[in-house]
Amino acid sequence: MRKEILLAALTLGGIGPVCSSAHAQDQTQAVDSIGIETVTVTARRRAEDQEKVPVAITPISGGELRDTGTKSAIDLQNLAPSLTVSGNLGSRDTDIFTIRGQTEPFGGADPGVQTYFADVPFNASGRGSLYDLDNVQVLNGPQGTLFGRNTTGGAILFEPKRPDDQFGGYLDATIGDHGDRELQSAINIPAGDTLAIRLAGDVAHRDGFTREVTTGQDLDNVNYQAFRVGVTWRPFSGFENYAVFDWLRDHNHGTGAELTAIAPESQLAAFAIGEFQLAGDPNAVADGTAAINAFYPTLQDALANQQALGTRKTTSGIPLFYKRDSWGITDIATWDVAAHVHLKNIFGYRRDREQPSFDYDGSFLPILDIPNPRTWESNSFQVTEEFQVTGENESNTFNWIVGFYHELDHPAGYAEVERDVFGGGFAFPPLSSTEIDRLANGGTSNAVYAQAHFDASAWLNGLSFDAGGRYTWDHKVASSAVCIIPAMGLSCPYPVPEAPPYGQPTLKKSFRAPTWTLAANYQATDDTMLYATYRRGYKSGGFNSGAVGTGLEEFKPEYLTDVELGIKNNWTILGVPGRTNADAYYGWYQDIQKNDLISITDFVPPGPPVTRVGATTLNAAKATVKGVELSATFIPNENIEISPFYSYTDASYDSFVLPTAIFNGAFVGTADHSGNPFAYTPKNKFGINGRFHLPFDPAWGAMYVSAQWYTQSKVWFTDLADEEPDAFQKSYNLLNLRFDWDGVFGSSFDAGVFVNNVTNENYKVAANALEHLTGTTASIYGEPRMFGVELRYRFGEDAH
Repeated sequence: MRKEILLAALTLGGIGPVCSSAHAQDQTQAVDSIGIETVTVTARRRAEDQEKVPVAITPISGGELRDTGTKSAIDLQNLAPSLTVSGNLGSRDTDIFTIRGQTEPFGGADPGVQTYFADVPFNASGRGSLYDLDNVQVLNGPQGTLFGRNTTGGAILFEPKRPDDQFGGYLDATIGDHGDRELQSAINIPAGDTLAIRLAGDVAHRDGFTREVTTGQDLDNVNYQAFRVGVTWRPFSGFENYAVFDWLRDHNHGTGAELTAIAPESQLAAFAIGEFQLAGDPNAVADGTAAINAFYPTLQDALANQQALGTRKTTSGIPLFYKRDSWGITDIATWDVAAHVHLKNIFGYRRDREQPSFDYDGSFLPILDIPNPRTWESNSFQVTEEFQVTGENESNTFNWIVGFYHELDHPAGYAEVERDVFGGGFAFPPLSSTEIDRLANGGTSNAVYAQAHFDASAWLNGLSFDAGGRYTWDHKVASSAVCIIPAMGLSCPYPVPEAPPYGQPTLKKSFRAPTWTLAANYQATDDTMLYATYRRGYKSGGFNSGAVGTGLEEFKPEYLTDVELGIKNNWTILGVPGRTNADAYYGWYQDIQKNDLISITDFVPPGPPVTRVGATTLNAAKATVKGVELSATFIPNENIEISPFYSYTDASYDSFVLPTAIFNGAFVGTADHSGNPFAYTPKNKFGINGRFHLPFDPAWGAMYVSAQWYTQSKVWFTDLADEEPDAFQKSYNLLNLRFDWDGVFGSSFDAGVFVNNVTNENYKVAANALEHLTGTTASIYGEPRMFGVELRYRFGEDAH
């Protein structure tokens, strides 16, 4: 059956339309009055027609982001095949990006999908990043040659609008239900013949759609301020320097997680008995069983209480909040030093710190809470430097790029995370504890790379080849200090000292690997290209800072090697222009980094055993990942534009084994999760965007009705589906509608009315899957139906 699906997908790609972004006005030029536009992308670090690049790309223009009401990273998954964006454990304000099954473990591993802002790696998450953008480009598959960081799954490029030589801008205001108020603006200011400045900002406030019933606090609200300043300087012909400063402050009330399932009483009893045994209790079986017998009815009451409240109310045992302060400077200098030789330097500096407080169990019970009351949970800075030389021959039959990349990651100040288990401290001995971890991770990444494109039309008309290689040297450093109550005293000092007994040995390790890209491309006609690409991606190893002394402090790199076959085709059938892109891929995934919250016990006589729950990453699995992707655009007439997409992803683990507990560095049993599906990876995704131009008198302005429909099949929020039977979201559908009136009665005003999630679908965007540990699953839900009105005033060049 799977072979038939792959064959059908490739056959459809050969006869029908491509790509994604039909609204790419910001980046494109029309072929004719109702033709398909040429979409320019930078997937290979140079501006190219998307249809000539041998890789699966979904470009989304700034215009399409507005047309579809895309405000957050989670909304992006409604526009691109194979991309899934979910909330992180405990919070909707930090996002997990997944492409073709490649994602990010919740421990200390690097992401499988890397986000970039103006060519510099950054961790895009939450709101406040998607304003005044030229485009977003979603690149599928390993990015192991040309981009700053190696990844196994892909890259997402956020490209801000750059200053140009025309005065103009806009002021955009949105009001809606739940007290939604957003003000967005931009102004482009040319300053003579050599200098241009662009200022842009976005301020938003919206009441929460989840209520914490014990305090009356509204959760899942919006409250951020963001702005950018971009400067383009062209002091002489052939040289350009673009610098941009961006700043974001996001302080909100936190995420409303809700208890949605509990484990059987017998499973919790077995866990409690084990904890009593580790504490040296000679009556562990009786005492552990009695503790759970007394606790379980209260847990059942908590679940029944949540079910009675419904999905927009919750309870929590701690005050919830989320804070993020982030800013960065990017400088991109380009210089055409000769007719066919070009230099480019990309410098980036970023500061980022976060302080979330969230309730893992999603109930008023003190089972597992992350209160973080004292300071930032993460506090770091990043410096990147990348230098490129590109060139081409006179006839442009051969072009090339060579480059060097350097990245430094370092703590910018003190940071810690607090975990309270079963009330924390001395609440319910020996089950309860408070653990505060002081983490200071960093390191460097250095790489050299080269890639070349050769036009072999002299051998066969339309034939060309691409070959690229990269060698990466990563050096990781991790230091930590741990304070555990009651094992280490009555309280934890602030800050947690780096000296014994709190300080742990500093961990250092270097990792290195070659990666590559090889492609053969055949331009069968002016409008049809076939390609085959063979790539290898790599993701650095790292450390489990909480596992010092267990022998599991280090985990190794992981690798994904894939083959992708694709077709890109512009066409016209019966006078209807269209574009279709299709690809099929098969990947071999090795040394996969997977983790779990694992009970770790150290026992050094004569002291008592010290037990903690740590996020431990291991090279625990291997798998094959395969699938197909389709995206299309067609324009039946000058008033109608339709853009569907589909992806099928077959991803499950061939082998996958994790320990159930660790005692003095030894596994206490193992669990075999082979055959489990990949987390955050629905097997099927389908979406369609349609836009209809209402044929009224142009003197009135241009009126459009837009509809966006998205559906996906069942998705798991954990890799441990065999132990977490309730951590999934079944298939669901989303429908968004919008009416736009551009140039109201020939003026410079635009008006829009929108309704998102028209059917008020209840669906999960994340889950805290802990039934196999603490007996609970808590779920985080997507936004309910939202409606609003948007007004925009355009001035200067933007008014035309």
